[in-house]
Amino acid sequence: MATSQSVAKYGEHVRLKANMSVAAVLAGTLATCTRHIRANISRSKRGQDPECLHQLRVGVRRLRAALSVYRDVMPSGRRRAVGRAFRRFEHSLGPARDWDVLVGKFDQAEYIPGKRRQDFSGLIELAKARRSEAHDRLAKALKPTEITKLLRAAQQFAVRRGAGPTLRMPIRKFAVQVLESRDRKARRLGRHIRSLGTTKLHRLRICVKKLRYASEFFEKLWPQATTEPYMELLKQLQDELGEMQDAVSAERLITDVRKDHRKDFGHAARLAKNRIKTSRQHARHKINHHWRNFKVARRFWR
Repeated sequence: MATSQSVAKYGEHVRLKANMSVAAVLAGTLATCTRHIRANISRSKRGQDPECLHQLRVGVRRLRAALSVYRDVMPSGRRRAVGRAFRRFEHSLGPARDWDVLVGKFDQAEYIPGKRRQDFSGLIELAKARRSEAHDRLAKALKPTEITKLLRAAQQFAVRRGAGPTLRMPIRKFAVQVLESRDRKARRLGRHIRSLGTTKLHRLRICVKKLRYASEFFEKLWPQATTEPYMELLKQLQDELGEMQDAVSAERLITDVRKDHRKDFGHAARLAKNRIKTSRQHARHKINHHWRNFKVARRFWR
């Protein structure tokens, strides 16, 4: 197993100043996202540490978020083509990550009490075997050369000639427009959050995730004391929406296992689904709580 030092986590931010141009910040943002992805490709291919895979997904998501944030200053046809390619790449990482999450839930001591752990032992071993198979498939599917070509295509958006008026705009003015639009959309989607089903909560999660990435891209334009409360509430909300989605994915995997191995793991699968259902209920309660706080949060860019 790889040590934590082998995982390249995202921690690099563009050094922002309010009078910097959109073009300059775009170039820096794409460069930092690219470095994060490159640093985790080979480690994910070796399949030694699930955290490397997670960080690779984070890197791809951040790059996709950057393509979305700056969509109006990029050639629409090329941007959509590159964005679709990265979306397909991100989706290819999903199955291995889903098994990582499920095995992680089984490995939590508080999730399965010791006196009941023997009921789950066979199911845990099967889940670990499925996880290993998913990582093997991913390792074979990962093609660093093709990914490098995609990264180069993305970075080309930052070296366009004949920059238009938006690219010359001061970054702070541009950031206010982006953040206001994304915050407004998130609040609209979550307006009746208590009645939202799984599908609409998933849509809200994606919207909140995009808002958080955009906020992280631009937060250094304002004092930390101003941005920190909003950013912390946004993180809490996204984390719980993510917990809800992880529980949905885990439940789906358990259902598939139960169909294939009803005789061997039927009882354990029922127990596991009950526990996953409980975790969904807890996540739902926390989502409602964090949403109430988020609704009254001061928007730092105003």
